[in-house]
Amino acid sequence: MKRDSSLLLHSTRAAGAMALTLVLSAPLAAQSQDPPPGDPLLPQAIPRSDDIFYRGLTYGSEAYIGPLDVILNKGLALSRTRNARQDVFDVDYGWQHVWSSLGDPVAAIERGGGWGKFFREEVFPLTFNVTGDRSQGKWYPNYFGHLLEGGIVYRRLGEWYRARGVPLPFLLSGITNFGAAILNEAYENQGSTRGSAGTVADLYIFDIGGMLLFSNERVARFFAEKLRATVWPYQASLTLPDGLVINSGNHITMKIPLSPIPKTSIFFQAGINTHLGLTVHLPENLDLSFGAGPATKDRMVDPETGEESVTFQFSGIVTVDRNNSLLASLTWTEMDSWLMGLNVYPGVIGLPICDFGFWAILTRDYRLQFGITHHRLLGLGLGFAK
Repeated sequence: MKRDSSLLLHSTRAAGAMALTLVLSAPLAAQSQDPPPGDPLLPQAIPRSDDIFYRGLTYGSEAYIGPLDVILNKGLALSRTRNARQDVFDVDYGWQHVWSSLGDPVAAIERGGGWGKFFREEVFPLTFNVTGDRSQGKWYPNYFGHLLEGGIVYRRLGEWYRARGVPLPFLLSGITNFGAAILNEAYENQGSTRGSAGTVADLYIFDIGGMLLFSNERVARFFAEKLRATVWPYQASLTLPDGLVINSGNHITMKIPLSPIPKTSIFFQAGINTHLGLTVHLPENLDLSFGAGPATKDRMVDPETGEESVTFQFSGIVTVDRNNSLLASLTWTEMDSWLMGLNVYPGVIGLPICDFGFWAILTRDYRLQFGITHHRLLGLGLGFAK
């Protein structure tokens, strides 16, 4: 046992060193200057001068995003938690739960404990229920996930559609974003037929509210320009041979200019993991960020009330980005299913595979899961996982 533990430790250190080297060398492979406006692979993709979150960059996470990215990384974000099912084609989705929540929100709220509890725990940040490693602070993911993350994703995808000449781009973005939110609730509430207060708050208040909030240009510019806010997705992929979805999730990321150290900002991420740390601003619009914090391990739902709670384990991250477009990230956690994860995005590795991104996950029992993405796949990746 001692030998196995030592071998695991040395293997993890070696893999971590190799992955960290790749993350830190990503800026050397990526383009050192911004490309001209537009997309050489999709020449009709011409961003407008007043676009805020989509700029037509051909490298990093901005070269990866698309409608399938939203559906997979938002809709199936919790597929990476320990007690989730990743065989998403065999899941008993809670569609009836969603329709019950939307169709009779009053009954759903009363089932969860009434209006007072609904506003106190779901809507306003008035409760901080943490016991051990378990939390019921339900307003936290509502604000940072559904409201802010969802609002930025909605605005960015609308600009992405518009740059490609798609009619009614923000209507289509709203449909895509809200559809992913419905998928998220159906996936989270598998087998449930009764509505819940949490789903009512998520869909009616925070998901719709986020789209309305970021439709306001002043709000969008404040987050984009003052807080350097954006959403960095993982590279969700459909994997063979079992049809699993691996490496899913979104993080709203902010670089808050309140650090007392020159040429640095406070680095903050919220999503499936929460990371707090420091961003170092480097030449050529490069940023190197470090953060650590709790990662969602398990999610539980009370079958009677529909109340949610989550448990946590430690997580850390190192990222390199240019112009807020993520080039590469290295994440490690204490989870059995995710000891270490590496994501390198399209446009970072040099020719002849510059349009490909790739990812790899090492589990604690030495299983390696990996996959690739491509600039043209609109946010869909393919991989292998056992």
